[in-house]
Amino acid sequence: MKAVFDFVQGKLTYDEFETEFLIAPEIWDWIQNLVPDHIEDGDCDFRSYYTNMQGFEANNYKVKSTIMSFGYDNIHGHTLAHSLISALVQYHYPDVICRQPPKESISDMLEKTGLDYIGGREVDEIVQTIIIAYQDNLKEMKRCLKEKFHITSRKHPVWVQEPEWPLYNGNPMKFDSQKRDGEKYSYIFSDVYTGVVKIVTQYT
Repeated sequence: MKAVFDFVQGKLTYDEFETEFLIAPEIWDWIQNLVPDHIEDGDCDFRSYYTNMQGFEANNYKVKSTIMSFGYDNIHGHTLAHSLISALVQYHYPDVICRQPPKESISDMLEKTGLDYIGGREVDEIVQTIIIAYQDNLKEMKRCLKEKFHITSRKHPVWVQEPEWPLYNGNPMKFDSQKRDGEKYSYIFSDVYTGVVKIVTQYT
């Protein structure tokens, strides 16, 4: 379940995760299946991953019931949800690095920096990583995004659809120009290291 991993890694806000489990309630079944079969045993090693067992026990080790008993829409529910789900994920996937979710969505943070034209399937992970790292320092976030995406002036793509910023060799390309031919819009990007050019096409 990608939404669960994104949530525990701090890539989704609490509100965005709530939207995910309202749309796909089966998320709860997937999380519940992470609970060890021997959870009731006093020597169950999951207890070393999650220390707040009292509320979990009181709700018969049901993840959704435990979280909702505190109310998902308040700080206590948020904290409990992230800590319990993170513990369950790390128990099965110890290499996953868990982080607190950002206070605002990625799109809201990009809008605050004035860089909401950055984005797209190829670069979303890079954008998320930078925003999460600098979510408490808007000035540094903007500086790092502009540096990573080679933005040195006010020139930027004016997308007619959603942003589709391209990568080359794992790095964001530099935006060079755009042109229109009727309903066709062409966005020209180049790789700053090799000069390779990519053209992204969108239609109104």
